[in-house]
Order: sequence, then structure tokens, then C-alpha cells
Amino acid sequence: MTSQELAPIIVAVIIGFLSSFSAYEALKRLARSLATNQQSGRQALMAAFKKKPEPAPQPTLEERLEDLGRVMKRSAKLLSEIKGEIDIRAASVREKEQQAQRAVELTNLTEPQVQAIKNEWGLQVAKEGKKSLKAAILIAVSTFFLGVAATVLITLFVHPLW
Repeated sequence: MTSQELAPIIVAVIIGFLSSFSAYEALKRLARSLATNQQSGRQALMAAFKKKPEPAPQPTLEERLEDLGRVMKRSAKLLSEIKGEIDIRAASVREKEQQAQRAVELTNLTEPQVQAIKNEWGLQVAKEGKKSLKAAILIAVSTFFLGVAATVLITLFVHPLW
């Protein structure tokens, strides 16, 4: 299509869309396209009126500052959570180091020291065993007498002897 064949189309477009800024921009693109003769008239017309995407509006300074504030609050919260987790892990590491140190000290004990510790623990276990046995006997005897008393009382209330 030549520019003479396009003239009626151009006039119709100008009359129909002259009030619109986007139509004015489309006509400018059409004129540039026809001037360069890179496309046929129909292709140039179609390309000129394709809607160009509008650029996204840029956020204002206030919006960007609010976003920055939200991001900084979130990062501060995450940092405090991470610091807490690191402190917990550091405490666990210190505890494990102390346990390892105690294990090393135990491996360095001599035979007389080991026997002394065994004897001391044996005495303590024996004392605790005697206490435990006394407590068990006391519980068994008191439970027996409480059971006898409960049986006698229930019998007296349910079936009096007289």
C-alpha cells in the first residue's frame, strides 16, 4: 500500500481519534513508519495503534520509606530470632565442652582414685537403699492398717453387730 492509498485511512483516524492523546501518539508512530517505508501501509497502521504498555508508576518517597521501615523491622526481628538461636547453641556447646572435660578428667584417674570413688558411691548407694527399704516397709504397714480400719468401719456402718 502506498501513502496515497493510506490518505483516506489517515484522515478517518485523525478525525476519529484526534481528541485522544494516545491516538495522537499513534499517528506520530504511523507517520514515522510511513516515512521510513520499512513496512507496508496496513502493517504500519496496525503497528501504530497497538497499545504500548504504560510504565508502572514509580512509588513515592513516602511509600519507599514505609517499605524500608517494614523491611528494617522484619530484619531486626529475624536478627533477634537468629541471635537467640545462636545463644542457645552456644550454651549447648559450652555444656558439651564441660562434659568432655569431665570425661577427660575421669580417664586420667589412677587406680586408687577409682577404687576410692567406687567405695564412696557404694556407701552412698547402701545408705539410700536402707532409707528406701525403711520407707517401703512404712508404706506397706500403714497401708495394711488403713485397709483394716476401712474394712472394720464399713462393716460396722453397713452391718452393725447389734
